[in-house]
Amino acid sequence: MKIGVISLSIILACSAQAAFAQPVHTQFLVGFKHPIAKNQLQAASSSGYTVKWLNSTHAMFTMKQPQALAAQGKMNVVALKQAWKIRLTHPNMRYVIPVNTRFYPLSIHAKYWPHQWDMHGENSIHVEDAWQNMASDVLYPVTVAVIDSGLGDKAPMDIVKRVKYGIHFEVSPYQQSIVWSYHFLDTAPRNSHGTHVAGTIMADGSYVMGVAGNLDAHLFHFEPVKVLGTNGGGIGAILAGVDWAIGTQPGQGFLPEDAPRNTHPAQVLNLSLGMSRINPQTGQPIMSMQQWQQEVVSQFCPAWQEVVARAHAKNMTLVFAAGNDGHDVSNDVPSGCTQLHSIIVEATTRSGYLTRYSTTSTKQSAGTNTVIYAPGGERNSDGNGAADEILSTLNGYPCTAPHGNQPSKCFQQPYGYGYMQGTSMAAPHVAGIAALLYAMKPNATWHKIADVLGSAFSNKGIVDAKKAVVAMHS
Repeated sequence: MKIGVISLSIILACSAQAAFAQPVHTQFLVGFKHPIAKNQLQAASSSGYTVKWLNSTHAMFTMKQPQALAAQGKMNVVALKQAWKIRLTHPNMRYVIPVNTRFYPLSIHAKYWPHQWDMHGENSIHVEDAWQNMASDVLYPVTVAVIDSGLGDKAPMDIVKRVKYGIHFEVSPYQQSIVWSYHFLDTAPRNSHGTHVAGTIMADGSYVMGVAGNLDAHLFHFEPVKVLGTNGGGIGAILAGVDWAIGTQPGQGFLPEDAPRNTHPAQVLNLSLGMSRINPQTGQPIMSMQQWQQEVVSQFCPAWQEVVARAHAKNMTLVFAAGNDGHDVSNDVPSGCTQLHSIIVEATTRSGYLTRYSTTSTKQSAGTNTVIYAPGGERNSDGNGAADEILSTLNGYPCTAPHGNQPSKCFQQPYGYGYMQGTSMAAPHVAGIAALLYAMKPNATWHKIADVLGSAFSNKGIVDAKKAVVAMHS
């Protein structure tokens, strides 16, 4: 495992448990509005902090006095407040992000094709019709990056054969830096989130089929970018993963200096992850909306805007899951960041209506983003139990009782297939359709992709793959 220059240091679930038992030196990633030289950095710091220059627009502040971390799964409100105070004292700071802020997965013709109601049928994305419409097209290679929990080490060949490259980013609390490796496989039997998402995009096998699964396997590939563990993942690792996926030069943006450069960057990035102001257990706010806007949105959204802008400069499309808190998207990050100019996906049921859990949006809270509806499933919404959720690939371990990101139902023979629900499951339908569009027009701008996807929908508002393909032909 190699150690990279600090881009953003956070604590991941896969880090040693001892890291949570001992006080740590709280760290903050600082982004500057205007370039700053190394010799100017100390003057921009505050007493009580050590500072490290990363590049002309980024630095790391570390508190000299160790502090206890927030409990696992809890938002460190104290650190958020301190970050806001730091930013207020320095006009040149664009954002100050505490390192231990965590993001989480948003999930609560094959043998099984009849069970894939999301792909074909009345309230599906009508992907079969799209395939038929593309039958005579000359198609070009497309790569989709899945910024998630990696690929299951026992995932079925339906999805394994579509892997091109992969990488793993996490943050070491000991070296206080982003650590990367090529170990993108997910070895946790109870965590199939990234594998399920990837299967919906382009599984191609004898059991399930993804949106791009019925097309040439030599043209459609995906890159598993592992940034989430069983207890979520840190914002620094996630942003580094995005920068790697879009081919950012190492040492630039959020990518560690010694990380490898991705020479086959993705055209489409799927991000089924996020953080919410709403406590998922209680359904109640963790903090006031004013505090959320001030200490979270105004800090985290500029960092997301920064990395999205780099992707858009290369005409790449980013697809974000809206969230699962059942409230307005203004309670969520990154989907609630109004200036991303990206695609935000809300989840529908088997009957074609918005799920009860799906985060929703208004014209104001959507901002510059394109909001799209896609099947995310909802258990028993139509009286079919788990079959009303989304069927896709899983990490191929024996089925266990539902827990965390474990599917609510999976097939016993063979292992490696099952149901999950969430906006996490809705987003990859849209990412898959975006991949079809890039295969048709590889030089398409991200504006064009967003416009086509945003106008191709059924009478219930669900994204329609055939209509998107037809529009791309025009």
